[in-house]
Amino acid sequence: MKLFVPFFSRPAQGAVAGGAALAVFALVSLAEGQEGQPHQPASPGPATGTIRVEIRGFKNDAGKARVALFRSKEGFPGKKEAVFRGADPFIRNGQALVEYADIPVGAYAIAVFHDENMNEDLDTNWLGIPAEGYGFSNNARGHFGPPGFDKAKIVLKAPRLDTRIDVDY
Repeated sequence: MKLFVPFFSRPAQGAVAGGAALAVFALVSLAEGQEGQPHQPASPGPATGTIRVEIRGFKNDAGKARVALFRSKEGFPGKKEAVFRGADPFIRNGQALVEYADIPVGAYAIAVFHDENMNEDLDTNWLGIPAEGYGFSNNARGHFGPPGFDKAKIVLKAPRLDTRIDVDY
């Protein structure tokens, strides 16, 4: 059952080492002076930072973690077209780590699942209940489905945001 489609064709910049029942699952420019013209300082680009995601609680190290960073509630958590950045780090000692660099400040939500068999799908049982682990930023949980974007929302304000997701089975 293809509930969580592959969205990992755009790897996280700086990726290191390497959701609920129906679905689980972001420059500063430099200006150059023209010859004969005084050099103009670059106007600052949008403020950016890094989101560091520590994912814990994998029941084993088989397969990979599938991690998706979303910028809005549109498509969260299962539409691959809505993924701002994706990553698929290996799992080591029940943990995975992802760093998304050069992320514009703002609100985001993260969805992750444990793709134990490497089929790029969140496997479910006949009732649609996940057979593989999953989680969301803020450790948000939904009722009879994934949580909404607002429950899973994290806000990047500073140069770096550290967050942790605990995988649920």
